[in-house]
Amino acid sequence: MDKALLSLLINNIFKKKLSVFIILIWPYIFLFPISFGFLAMGNDFDLIYFSYKRYIAEMLSVGVLPLWSPVDGAGFSLVFNPFAQYFYLPSWILYLIHFITKNLSLHIFLLYSIFAISIFSLGIFNWLKSLKVAHSIAFLSALLIACSLKLTELLRFPNAVHAAAWIPWALYGINEMIINKKKSFLIIFFSNLFILTAGYPYFIVYSLFLFIPYIIFIPFLFNDQNTMRLNYKILQFYISIFLSFFLSYLIALPWLLKVRTLIASLVDRTENNWEFATEHSFFWKDTVGSWMFPPASSTEGWYYFGIIVTIIIFFGISLILYNPKKLNNFEKKIFLYSLIFILFITYFSWGVNSNLFIWSWNNIPLIGSLRTWPRINIIIIPFIIVLFSISLKYLRIYIQENNKDDLNKIIKIFIGIFIFIISTQLIFYFFEFQNEEYWKVWQKKRFDAAINYLPIFIGAVLKSYNGIIYLLFTVTSTIFIITIILKKIKKNFNLIYISILFFVALELFILSNIQWAIPEWKTKIYKIENPLDKLQDGFTSSRIIDTVKGNEYFRDNRSFNVNYPDNYGYNAHAKNFSNYFKRYGGKKKGSVSANDIELVKFFYGVSRDSKRIFLSKSLNHNNIISFINDSIKFEKINNTKINILIEKYDGNKLQLEIYSKNEGWLSYIDNWDYGWIAIVNGEKAQISKLLGSYKSIKIKKGFSKVKFQYKPW
Repeated sequence: MDKALLSLLINNIFKKKLSVFIILIWPYIFLFPISFGFLAMGNDFDLIYFSYKRYIAEMLSVGVLPLWSPVDGAGFSLVFNPFAQYFYLPSWILYLIHFITKNLSLHIFLLYSIFAISIFSLGIFNWLKSLKVAHSIAFLSALLIACSLKLTELLRFPNAVHAAAWIPWALYGINEMIINKKKSFLIIFFSNLFILTAGYPYFIVYSLFLFIPYIIFIPFLFNDQNTMRLNYKILQFYISIFLSFFLSYLIALPWLLKVRTLIASLVDRTENNWEFATEHSFFWKDTVGSWMFPPASSTEGWYYFGIIVTIIIFFGISLILYNPKKLNNFEKKIFLYSLIFILFITYFSWGVNSNLFIWSWNNIPLIGSLRTWPRINIIIIPFIIVLFSISLKYLRIYIQENNKDDLNKIIKIFIGIFIFIISTQLIFYFFEFQNEEYWKVWQKKRFDAAINYLPIFIGAVLKSYNGIIYLLFTVTSTIFIITIILKKIKKNFNLIYISILFFVALELFILSNIQWAIPEWKTKIYKIENPLDKLQDGFTSSRIIDTVKGNEYFRDNRSFNVNYPDNYGYNAHAKNFSNYFKRYGGKKKGSVSANDIELVKFFYGVSRDSKRIFLSKSLNHNNIISFINDSIKFEKINNTKINILIEKYDGNKLQLEIYSKNEGWLSYIDNWDYGWIAIVNGEKAQISKLLGSYKSIKIKKGFSKVKFQYKPW
């Protein structure tokens, strides 16, 4: 291709309107094995997230607004379950798609999740420009950030990646508040509202660590007078910022409070649980790995951008140390703020190895009820790219100034950076500093499968990702940077930017696409005409009790499951269930007799009877066996009759007609939660809890019409 034509093509790519389009489509291009369906997404993607979306979409398509999920964990709130992402407005496009196609698929949901990376990248682009970063560098940075292992790792958690998507937009809105109040108010309001409702409570807490110090310091960073004095303009800024954030919290607060109440009632979700809060570790080796050697880092907190990005950032840090006057005052303040913030959050993410975290756990509410704190590193991603943007700008300035002495100095700096990085990588490689849980278990499974499936040459390349590949990219990246310095390129810097993107994409392509991928979807989704009929069939069929990792309604052929997911079942139900069954596999505990386990299965509707409704003389029972014996005797003596109006059952409500010679208690073996009401013969009845978990009401003798309904508001 002619050089002039190539130059013209590259320069057109960097034009404003085309830049936005490329930023939006770049994640789909970079992740094409996933976005084109050659690979599927594993981990929590299917059972924890998609199943709820599909269930909601199906019910909406038949005119039912689903608020309660009867299909998992013996009944669970849907509207207040963060995984369902109920009030996240962008997610409702999925229900529109299902309404049109009648088949919301896992792949469509994956494309929706990838679009969150596009949103994040576009937000970074606008935020960097509001920080006075040049258009071309902001554009490059937006593309690079879409390749980072932190963002691509989050695809297994669709709610998390969508919550993260709006973080840079909120930062952009905060910057714009200094200039354009009307525009910025809306940007902040909607960005924070989407963070609050995206269904990932962890990131709500993390955002406080990000936004509070940023809001405090950003007006002073923009202040050209280099003073920390509070003036009227800054005070007005704080008031406007407060109102925009406050309004979004005010709107989301009713739902968030209900979510917190729900979470407090779940197993292992009580506050100040040290083991739960520190379940995933992240320490200095993980941090070093995130900058230079990914195999040493835990995926829960890693944020590797590619070694060429690390090299350029280290150059910027060196520049601050040996020639700080080179940077203008604003960029110096932004650079130093970003660096300090990264160091602060990094130390906090070390969990049990951080005195800062230990103090926070003991003194700050919510810290103890959340786990996997290495994920807080998501909030340093924007500031890493700020360091890169400023460092790249001054590398370009040095090259364009063409001062021989300065160029010789920075070549020496890059050689020093190379020696430091390659030495660290060699130590990590030869001493096998690898994250055991991921790289020697989960990642090994994926790489072994890919190596066996792909041609020998590609398999050999994949094997190098145990460490060798990063050394090779360190060498080639350093040679590339020194070459462009020696050649003293003053024009066509956009070609250099494209080359940097090529280095990053080439290095991270395999990891980003394969890190949580599986060959195909495990859950098979089929288009059906009337999902409500299937739900009613499931209600009248036997429940199952096998191991669950989420909502397995679709994977289990639309059967209702009594078992509960890890750390996410109602605590009272989990205790009742665990008295008789092992958590994994649903097998009976050795201390439980064969006769007793049959009675328990009868209670949970696991037997052929598929029973859901029981009548008993009393609710004063300490265990399921005692209750079932009471119920069997009571129903036999009183010649009870139970008629479930199954055609009116929709998951939110259950209507039935009963007859009993004597008064007693009617129990519906479905979990109780705030919002459930009962109506008996047209009058509201008080709901009591059987064994602390299941819905029960007092009934009079004779014929009664009963209605249970979930009305959370």
